[in-house]
Amino acid sequence: MDAPLGGEVSDVYDALVIGGGPGGSATAFHLASGGARVCLVEKHTYPRDKVCGDGLTPRAVRALDAMGLREEYRTWSRSAGLKVHGGGHVIELPWPELEDYPSFGLARPRADLDHLLARTAAKAMEDAKLARNVEVQNLPGAGNTIALQHLVNDKGNGGIIASFCQEIDGIPVFRDEVKVLLGESAIA
Repeated sequence: MDAPLGGEVSDVYDALVIGGGPGGSATAFHLASGGARVCLVEKHTYPRDKVCGDGLTPRAVRALDAMGLREEYRTWSRSAGLKVHGGGHVIELPWPELEDYPSFGLARPRADLDHLLARTAAKAMEDAKLARNVEVQNLPGAGNTIALQHLVNDKGNGGIIASFCQEIDGIPVFRDEVKVLLGESAIA
């Protein structure tokens, strides 16, 4: 495993991102790349496996490109589309040819993908933290308000004050949401 990515969780941040899966790590990466001081909080340690998420669509490949990971994924398994099995039928669906997206998907074990994205986010968050083994309790609600977040980690209770809090739990997060936070020119 790489050098520890965690740290004491008690400070003031521009953004608190709860959930270190692909959506949370990508959100933290783009916020930090735009100049925000970010704390990314994940309940588990890396690498961690999940039941789903090994297959990446062209939209996900584009998101990896936006994080500067093209060299990293060059050796991963590629897919030309989807194969659907159901009701005694098999349908093969090629990925659509779209101008702004690659024409291929990728496959990568979720444990490897999550760890890579968290490390990439941590590199972008020079003046911030990636906290592992941390559980958020009594979350007063996500949004554009300054809130004290109560956290529990293996060292006891801690707190974070953040001017923006976003809980990422598998719901897609798009770059446009980050643009709203940082301004249109912050993300190319």
